[in-house]
Amino acid sequence: MRKIGATKLRHWALTLLLALGLGSVTLLNHWSSEKTLAAASKTVVDRPLSEDIHLYVTEWTGGNATTSFVFRYYLTNKVLDPDTVKVLAQRTPLLTADNRDAVIYVADRRVMLSVRGRVHRFSNVIYLTDADGRWIPKPLEIVARIETEAPESMR
Repeated sequence: MRKIGATKLRHWALTLLLALGLGSVTLLNHWSSEKTLAAASKTVVDRPLSEDIHLYVTEWTGGNATTSFVFRYYLTNKVLDPDTVKVLAQRTPLLTADNRDAVIYVADRRVMLSVRGRVHRFSNVIYLTDADGRWIPKPLEIVARIETEAPESMR
């Protein structure tokens, strides 16, 4: 009779442990989602690159003393909503890096990008809306270059 009681106790303990683990993973996914991270952001750059492409850069402010700055670069149409960060949170950033000073410009209907530092994520397509509101993909040209000198933090 005691074996049955011990088995039931172990079963309930394992079930509780698995439920706590699943709840923890769900909360972690929520806290690290793009929308949640974008909500802790502020716009630091807002400028037009051409008549149909606008550059926005947001800085993530949700970190702490041990977290480096994260900048998200968005190339999109002009955002008319006053809450720019909320609109940008629904879009995929072109670039996520630790450097605010990436150089992005349009030349001959091509988008050129140059960045130093650590690139966390990069997308090679941006989406712009046409006059009818349809999303039109615009491919980007990627040029990568390795620097031969060690970064300042490693010297």
